[in-house]
Amino acid sequence: MPGRTGTPHTRKAKAMSKRSEARKQFLADVLSTAIEGGINYWANIDSAERVECEQDVIGWRYGSVRIHDKVDGTAFGTMHIIDANTVARGLRELRNSTRYPFKELRKADRTNGNEGDFDAADADAVIQLGIFGEIVYG
Repeated sequence: MPGRTGTPHTRKAKAMSKRSEARKQFLADVLSTAIEGGINYWANIDSAERVECEQDVIGWRYGSVRIHDKVDGTAFGTMHIIDANTVARGLRELRNSTRYPFKELRKADRTNGNEGDFDAADADAVIQLGIFGEIVYG
């Protein structure tokens, strides 16, 4: 693309470094909520990388997580790697769409979680929007 420099990997790293700590924490919270209960009905979690983070209450955050779509409830389908960038992409899709209501999640997105609210179902929707560009399951 004209005007873009660096590889996709270096562009991704630069985008991550530009996020405020509050934004990073909010994205990590949404990812954690999705992994720990939101996506389990349609995705198998294969592996999860934990990254040390002194700012986080528990001292770590999820880095990248490898998942597979469930096929027929148990078998492995397509593999996806999800991380904070997947969450950011899903939230961007949500902001750019009038198709999905999620009023409290939208408020949480605007304020990095200081206002509004989200639950496992909201986090699930964000991950699906980040992977597929739409809500496919549920």
